Amino acid sequence: MATLDDFKDAIADFANEWNAAERVVKKAELVDGVVIIPSILELRYAGRRFVDALDKIFTGGSQADIEALLRNAKFDCHRARHDAIDAATSKIAVDIEIMGRKLGYDAILKVHPGFIAFRNTLSEIQERIAEARGARQNREVIYASLEVNEYEDLVKEFKILRNAEPMIKSFARKQRLTNFASLGIGVIGIMIALTSCVVQVID
Repeated sequence: MATLDDFKDAIADFANEWNAAERVVKKAELVDGVVIIPSILELRYAGRRFVDALDKIFTGGSQADIEALLRNAKFDCHRARHDAIDAATSKIAVDIEIMGRKLGYDAILKVHPGFIAFRNTLSEIQERIAEARGARQNREVIYASLEVNEYEDLVKEFKILRNAEPMIKSFARKQRLTNFASLGIGVIGIMIALTSCVVQVID
């Protein structure tokens, strides 16, 4: 009869994957501001399979069935991480698009000069995600690389940008006032010039 000790490495591997998934999901929730439902569902499936594996260990299930359950539970954790990264990346892309449209890229660049590099990182991640979705065999490798490299940088930079948003809004307001004042001065100048022309014609 199988014992817990027979599967200690697989259980430890699952525990590591579960903890990694929780970290990534929590980080994505902080970015998105909402619970990442697809990730939570994947973790639920992982937990269910892990419980089923334990049940089979204690009730004499086959080794092949137990190994399959633990392996699939690990893959569920992978999918939870993937969904979390997808959700956070999409949220960031939408937010900066709205920010650029409402506040103007001039204001963003004035306060956050690294914005262009940030956008480039975002584009790279989106391309890698698209690549991963089309490369099933390499999907986990691609996401694991993203998680410890570009994704970490993206989230950090997004937090910096979000913290700078009040300053960006303030600069954008001042810029609009300056532009309005310049327009007003230009209109006044044109009116003066037209008035001078009319006076000359009358004279």
